[in-house]
Amino acid sequence: LDDGDKGFYLLQKCKNDSDALISGLHKNAREKMKKFALQIKENEKVVEIKNDDSLFMQFLKTAYSWGLKKGKIKDSSSKEDIATVFAKEFKRSFNKMDEKLHWNQANYIYNSDLKKLALFYRSNFTLFLKDVYGNVYTHGWLPVNEKAGQISFEYKNIVYEGKNIWQGLEKIQNDIRDLSKPLSELQEALSLVNSWYADKTTKIKPNHIGNYIKNVGLEKIYKNIGIRCWFTCHNPINKLQKEGLGFKSQDGDYLHFSVDKGMSWRVFKDLGGYTIVNKDGIRLRGFSDLDFKKIVDNPPTMKLDKNEQGKFIIKEKWENEGLKRDELLRIMKKQLEEELINHE
Repeated sequence: LDDGDKGFYLLQKCKNDSDALISGLHKNAREKMKKFALQIKENEKVVEIKNDDSLFMQFLKTAYSWGLKKGKIKDSSSKEDIATVFAKEFKRSFNKMDEKLHWNQANYIYNSDLKKLALFYRSNFTLFLKDVYGNVYTHGWLPVNEKAGQISFEYKNIVYEGKNIWQGLEKIQNDIRDLSKPLSELQEALSLVNSWYADKTTKIKPNHIGNYIKNVGLEKIYKNIGIRCWFTCHNPINKLQKEGLGFKSQDGDYLHFSVDKGMSWRVFKDLGGYTIVNKDGIRLRGFSDLDFKKIVDNPPTMKLDKNEQGKFIIKEKWENEGLKRDELLRIMKKQLEEELINHE
C-alpha cells in the first residue's frame, strides 16, 4: 500500500483495499522489496536516505544498513537474500508496533515533519527582538563583567562589547539562519549560544542575576549597551525570589522584567503566565490559584509543593508589580529619544 501517500489519499487507498490491512505482508510490499533489493545489487548508492523518501522506503534503507551491521546481509548476499531480510525485519517490526514503528530517539531524524520544523526554526533563529518602544527581548541574560558592568563576547575573532553586542548577536543569528552553511561551520556559533542558554551549560544562574541587578546595577549595565528596558526569561521567577527579585526590577529609569513564570507547572512549580506591553503599561498575566479559573493582572509568583495526599498546594507566594501607563510612557520617551540621538 505504500506509495508515499499521506492523509486523505492513504485513507482512500485503505478503503478501496481494506483486505490489505489484515493480510500480513501485502503482495505489493513484497514486490517493492524485491525490486529494491535488485536495485541495491546493481548500485549500492541507492540506499542513501533522501528527504523525499516515503516512510516505507526509509524503512527498507535503514533495514539494509542494519542488516549489514549485524552480518545478516553480506557482499555475497543475493537479491533474494536481501529481500528476505527486508520481509523478516518488516514483520518483526509490525509484531512490535508499539515499540518499533513509533518515532523515537533512534529514528526521529528521518521524520519529514520534524525535518521541516528544524529548518523553520533554523531559518527563523533569533537572539534578540526590539519592540516599537525600543525595549529589548532575549531568551535570557548575557554574561556581565561585574567589575566593569560590561557585556562582551568574542565571535569569529571579533570582540563585541557595549552597544556593539547587538551587531554581534545579529551576526550570529544570520550565520545560523543561512541554510547554505553546513552545521560543521556553525560549531562556534552554536557553542557560544549554548554556553549562554543550554540548561546544562548556562553560565548565568539566579545568583548571577541577583548580583547584576542589585550590586552592579541596571543603570551601569544598560548605559553600556544603550537600552533602558530589557525582558528576559530562562530563569523562572520563583527561583529568583531567593535573590529578592520578582517580575519587575527597577533602578531609577532603568527596568528589567523577568517573564519566565514556569509554564510547566508540575515541573517548575508555578502556574505560568504571559506579559503584555502596550500603551496602558507593562503587566504580567496569569492564573491566580490552582483552580485555574481566573486570569488576573500581575499574579503572585508561587512555589508549589505536594501535601501528604500527594496533591499540589501553594506553599509560598510573592507579590508582583507591573509598570503603570504614565511611568511607561515617560521612560519609553527617554529610551526612544536616546536611540534617535545614537543613530544620528
